[in-house]
Amino acid sequence: MLNYRSALVLSFLIINGFLCFAQQDNGRIVEIFPYPLRKFAYISPRYDRLNLKNDLFSESYYIRFLATSKGNLHLKLDLPFGRTNATDDGNIDFGLQDVDFRFTQLLGRSENFFYGYHVRFYFPTATQESLGSGKFQADPGAGFAYFFPGLKGSIVFAVDYRFSYLGDGSRPDISILGIAPNIDYWGNNWYIGYYPTYTYDFKNDIFDFPLDIEAGYFLTSAIVLSAEFIQPLLKTRTYENEFSIKLRFSLFQK
Repeated sequence: MLNYRSALVLSFLIINGFLCFAQQDNGRIVEIFPYPLRKFAYISPRYDRLNLKNDLFSESYYIRFLATSKGNLHLKLDLPFGRTNATDDGNIDFGLQDVDFRFTQLLGRSENFFYGYHVRFYFPTATQESLGSGKFQADPGAGFAYFFPGLKGSIVFAVDYRFSYLGDGSRPDISILGIAPNIDYWGNNWYIGYYPTYTYDFKNDIFDFPLDIEAGYFLTSAIVLSAEFIQPLLKTRTYENEFSIKLRFSLFQK
């Protein structure tokens, strides 16, 4: 079984991403590195609310499943449902959002330094136009992670590029560059981290530089409760703020 410190390492290498309104990731960039363990899996129910301008909002309720195979490869699937009043008629839409699938490969390590890459795919499965992009998307990326001596925290740097390649021709194309310089500190049974993703939307010529803070607490060695708050810092922001609440339940750890 994993000890407590190994569970912390796993939790911080899992850099959570979520679908946001207009298909722009405003939280952590993606899950980049699995800790080099033989087998690990978790399931995570999550709630996210994006507060837009003019009292509009977009909410996501979803389940994330992640499994690691042989320590250097992991697979992740998100099944998201959404609710929003950012609609043409002002009514609230509810339904399935765009499903996404990602695989991540750890390429190598040198003591406390790890590096790897991922490829993420989005599918236009939304049941309402307001809940999805109408586009097939790919999101390749790469990055590295460094653990402080004694596993007291980590530094992660990752870059990705998200783009659409097929789909509804009447919907906007997607072309977004993301850069995530993240740092965190781990206590005995808690953590706090700064997890921004700085993005540039090529199609709309919009930069996003958010303040992104997350804190979590280990309820048990297998259950983690965390909360995240995101505040955009630029005047050109397209949303007011965002927050999420997450639970992670370990299914097995070997």
